[in-house]
Amino acid sequence: MYYIMKSELKLEGKAIKELKKEVKEHQRQGAAWRSQLKLMEAKRAFRHKHIAYCELRGTPRGLIEKPRDNNTFWGKPDEDKILRIKEFYLSQEIDLLVLEEAA
Repeated sequence: MYYIMKSELKLEGKAIKELKKEVKEHQRQGAAWRSQLKLMEAKRAFRHKHIAYCELRGTPRGLIEKPRDNNTFWGKPDEDKILRIKEFYLSQEIDLLVLEEAA
């Protein structure tokens, strides 16, 4: 489970890097709002998956991130989304265990 999540996080990180390049190119052309929106959505999704990954591995939230109180742009993470991500990967792990026991 951890290996799958880590691999997905690496791929998402690379995609964010490419989106940043795309945003810069669009800024030069003067029409960057669509690519900026895609970049913000990708960053937010990465943040939630990263928090879920770290918590599943046992890292306390205070060590994962320390957002400032006045940070209104990113705000607090969506706890429901983090919980759904954790439940999804935990259910995948249970499915893998069942398959291993059946073999």
